[in-house]
Parts: sequence; C-alpha cells; structure tokens
Amino acid sequence: MPSFRATVRVLWGNRPFRLFWTATTLDMLGHQLSWVALAWFTLQQTDSSLAIGGVMGMYLVTSVVASPLAGYLFDRGMRKRLLILDHVARGLLYALIPLLHWTDLLSYPLLVVLLSLAGLLAPLSTVGSQSVLPNFVRADQLETANAFSQLSWQLAVLVGPAVGGALTGLIGAPGTMLVNAALFILPAALLAAIPAKVYEGRQRERGRGGRAEGVSFREGWRFFLGTPPLVALTMASLLFNFAYGPLEPALPALVRDDWRAGPETLGLLWSALGIGTIVGTALWTRWPQRWAPAHTLGGVMAAWGVFTGGLYWIAHPVSGMVLLFLAGLTVAPYNVVALTLEQRLVPPHLRGRVFGLTTSLEQVGLPLGMLVGGWMASTLGNRMTLLLAGVVCVAVGVAVMMSPWLKGDKSACGGDTRAAQMPTKEWA
Repeated sequence: MPSFRATVRVLWGNRPFRLFWTATTLDMLGHQLSWVALAWFTLQQTDSSLAIGGVMGMYLVTSVVASPLAGYLFDRGMRKRLLILDHVARGLLYALIPLLHWTDLLSYPLLVVLLSLAGLLAPLSTVGSQSVLPNFVRADQLETANAFSQLSWQLAVLVGPAVGGALTGLIGAPGTMLVNAALFILPAALLAAIPAKVYEGRQRERGRGGRAEGVSFREGWRFFLGTPPLVALTMASLLFNFAYGPLEPALPALVRDDWRAGPETLGLLWSALGIGTIVGTALWTRWPQRWAPAHTLGGVMAAWGVFTGGLYWIAHPVSGMVLLFLAGLTVAPYNVVALTLEQRLVPPHLRGRVFGLTTSLEQVGLPLGMLVGGWMASTLGNRMTLLLAGVVCVAVGVAVMMSPWLKGDKSACGGDTRAAQMPTKEWA
C-alpha cells in the first residue's frame, strides 16, 4: 500500500484534482473572510449577538432547504455548469452587500435576504464537491483525497479569519466583503478549466453525456432509510452541528464584551482553531488507527465539547487560542472519517441525492444551534452559553461511541486502505 506522502504526490500530479482542490480552497477562504466580516458588521450595526445568529442562521436554513434539490440536479448532470454558476452568483451577492451599504440602502432585513439567497446557492458547491470528488481519483486514493481536501477548509480557517479580522480592522467589514466577492469569482475560472467529462466520472454510465434517466428523490430516500450506518452517521453529525452552533454568535460577543478586544483578536482565535485542525490532520494521516467509526467520531465530539466548553473559565484571549488550538487538533479526523465512510456506503449514481439529503439533515443542527446560541448568549451570557454547548457535545459524543451501527468499518478510520476500497455490490 503506498504511503500517504506518495499518494499525495500522485494526487498533486493529477491536474483536474489540483485545479479542483485549489478552487475549493479559495471558495472556503472567501467563506471564512465573509463570516468574520459579517459577524463583526452585524454586531456593530445591531449591537446584538442574536442578530448575528439570525443572519448566519438564515444562510444555513436556506442551505438546508436547497441541499436535496442541489443533489438531485447533480445526479441529473451538468455538474460543471452548476459549480461555476454557484461561485459566480454568490460572488455577485457578496459584492452587493458593501455596495448597498455605501449607498445607504442596506438594512438588516435586506442583509438577511442577500445571505439567504447565498445560502440557497451554496449547496451546489458543498453537496456537489462531495458527490464529484470520487470521480477525480482512483478508489484506493479516496481516503487520502478526502484528507487532502480537508486542508481546503483547514487552510481557510487558519488564514481566512486572521486576514478577515485584520482587513475588517483596516478597511472595515464592507471593504472586506468586496475582497471576499473576488475570492468567489476566481474559483469559477479554475473549475471551467477542468473537462466536463471528469466531473461525470462513472456516473456517465447511467445515461448519455452524464444525464441520468429516471432520477427521482424517492430512490435516494429509500437507500438512506435502508442503510442504518448512514442514518446513524447523519444523526451524529446533526447533533454535533447543533452543539457547535452556539460558538458562532457567542465567540464574537465574548471577544468584545468579556475580553474587551477587537476583530483582529476574533480572527486570531479562529486561526488558532485552523492551526489545530491542520496539525491534527497531519498526525491522523501519519499514524492511522484501527478504531471503529463510533469510537473515533464520538471521541472527537467529546473532546471538542471539553475544549470549547472550557472557554467558560478563560479570562484572556491567548488562553482562548490555546483551547481552540486543542479543539482543532482533536476535531480534525471527523470530516475525513465521516465523509470517506459516507462515500463508500453510497453508490455513484445516488451520491448527489443521498449527499443532498444527508447534508440537509446534518446542517439542520447548525442554524438551530446558532439561533439557540444567540438567544442564550443574550439571556444567560456568553460564557454560560459556551459551557452548556460543551456539555451537550460531550453527552452526544458518549452516545455516539456506544452506537452499534458505527462499530463495523474500522477501515474508514485509517485502517487497511486496500481492504476498505474493496468494491461492495460493484460500487466504486
């Protein structure tokens, strides 16, 4: 079996994968820039952590609603066009925010509308990327490709918040949003350089030109409900997202109100989390373990709850950065393990619909967690909100570790990759 480093060299020599990875990284970098700028901008305009939860929550609510439709469209075909459309349209929407603000036309309700429209488009990339990634690599490279692709998010979390916080302090949140808009347009050019047939992969077998015949939502639901490990994995991620949600509105308010610091500090805190995830991914791929998914995923959730809940006792941003670094260190394997397991469970011609469905269900927890967290921060205080969210996360992690449906496929957690890639029912 080739080493992780050797597989990465092969992947980086794969031009379509390299272009796809670069586009995804720029996409996530733009997302992180906008998230810091939007949180600070909303806090300045409304002086309410609940308003932050409302803006971000509506973005995620519309993403949840649109995810099944995005998956259906990807199974129908035209994957390349859908990905390019998402990046161009979202870039234009983000550019409207500063333009409307500078002309005194931007109100809080209009900001929510613009973010809701961006949320409707976002699943074209989130669901689409999960669906098409296996078409860019060989089956025995899938886990490494997922680990490598997680660097898109991790590098964005490392660089994006710090740059976003610095830009917000230097040129203001509206100017930062304009920079962010450009970071959505550029990936569209990279995605356009990849041949359309690469996006289709083996799904082309379902119909000419990559168009599936007789595609229906019901088929995706039937497969999902008939696969207990997939249901268990989706519910675990939903609850994890719910427990994570309060951190988004509570952390900016904690920085400003409790620590008396500015957006630069907020950016550095998120970057500390990003550094932790990069280090954690490197360690995970270097020393793969033969743990069952239940133990890995549940342990990650419990550790995340301990470290983020520990912010309750922190009185200085530097100590907060240490805790978030440790949280990132332990959370890194989650997406690699969960996504690889999901891709192996779902046959290629169903990935769009099933991933659209699972993404929608998983993401329900995030806006709910943000909205509940914003309300809790306004009523119970920022510190208590983070502590209670941490306790919930630990409890859910312990329950996941006891799940009987996620204890079978140890290979998804970094065991023998060759065994994990053995086709099941001729699926790739």
